Amino acid sequence: MNGYTREFLERDGSAPEEVYRNFGAYAGALPVVAYNLEYDWDQVLLPEWKRLGISQIGVPGFCALQLAQRLLDPLPAGNCKLQTLQQYYRLPENWAHSALGDVQTVIDLMQQVLRPLAEKRGLDTW
Repeated sequence: MNGYTREFLERDGSAPEEVYRNFGAYAGALPVVAYNLEYDWDQVLLPEWKRLGISQIGVPGFCALQLAQRLLDPLPAGNCKLQTLQQYYRLPENWAHSALGDVQTVIDLMQQVLRPLAEKRGLDTW
């Protein structure tokens, strides 16, 4: 999905248990924010944690995609796909469709587009 082949992960990655242990140390019980939280949480993370026999990390927080859909209604860019918004708002190129690039694009979108819109509407908490 994010362009990582099994060969790449075996060569350059870490064992999933190590990655999730580090993620758990970082996230603790904090809410997890994702651009498509329902999919990422229910279809990716929960099944992966179950497959590995590890406990859930963090708790579902909020969906940045749903926030974008609400704040950008009507949609000036045509849709709320992350790459579409990145191009429309001329956000930095961040290795599109890579995990790290997508995270950076969400951060840029939140800081440069969504937060200012939310503040204009008096929304100061998530």
